[in-house]
Amino acid sequence: MKQNLSPPRLLSECELRLIEYLLSMCQLPFRLDLPISQTFVAELLDDGGMGSMQFLHECRHKRMYGKPLIEVTPFDTDGRKVFLELSVDEDDYLYELDSFTTDFKALKAPLGTTFVFEDIFIYE
Repeated sequence: MKQNLSPPRLLSECELRLIEYLLSMCQLPFRLDLPISQTFVAELLDDGGMGSMQFLHECRHKRMYGKPLIEVTPFDTDGRKVFLELSVDEDDYLYELDSFTTDFKALKAPLGTTFVFEDIFIYE
C-alpha cells in the first residue's frame, strides 16, 4: 500500500527544535544522510492534519518501519494532548514522526509550537 505523502520540504523552525530535542534524548542508534536541518520530510496526508511526517531517505528498496526511538506526550496550543513517536526504519535511518491528538482532530498549531511535555519514554 502506497502512503499518501505531501511534496518534500524542510522542517519548520518549530519542528526542527522539537526533533533536535527528541533526538538529543535518544539512547538507540539512528542514522541520517544529512544534518536534520537539511533532511527533507513529507507529511502523511491521510493523518487528518495531526502532524505526522516521514523523513526522506534515498534507498533502493521499499523502506519499512524498524523500531521506535522515543515516545513523548506534548500539548497542542488548546491544551489537548498529542502523542508522538519518533522511529527509525529497518536500516536505522530516521523514518517517521507519528503524531496523533487525543480526539483525532487536526492540530491547532504546528508541532513544536508549545514545549510542554507530560510523558517521555526513551527506548534502550
